[in-house]
Amino acid sequence: MDLQLVLAGELVRLRPLEQRDADNLFEAVVDPETRRLTGTTQSFTKEGIVDWIAHVNAAPDRFDFAMTSLMP
Repeated sequence: MDLQLVLAGELVRLRPLEQRDADNLFEAVVDPETRRLTGTTQSFTKEGIVDWIAHVNAAPDRFDFAMTSLMP
């Protein structure tokens, strides 16, 4: 979906996922503690994350956001 909605508060901003988020997202989904806390059992690849971001951005019925810090 070609949506440029950005939600910002005092400390964080939510913006649409972008391909530049793939490295950070991949790090999160392979982190053992994140996997334990979320119950994730699926294996992920960097290429799979890149493809997934493209897929969700093209979906007309989804809004997926990256959370970024506004703290200095």
